[in-house]
Amino acid sequence: MSFLAIRRAVALVFALGLSIVRFWLLRLRGPMTLEKRALWVSQSCRGILSIVGIRLKMEGTPPT
Repeated sequence: MSFLAIRRAVALVFALGLSIVRFWLLRLRGPMTLEKRALWVSQSCRGILSIVGIRLKMEGTPPT
């Protein structure tokens, strides 16, 4: 396995752990509305993609 693959695997585990911790911290603050949950999913996915080195290019307007 290459160094880059190992680095990405470690970064992925860290990012997933951080996303889970953020989810539970949000749950402790109060009930999760659909808006809060959608924001959490969006931020978590963007963070995970950037940590593992995947670039995302979006075109158009996002759905509401």
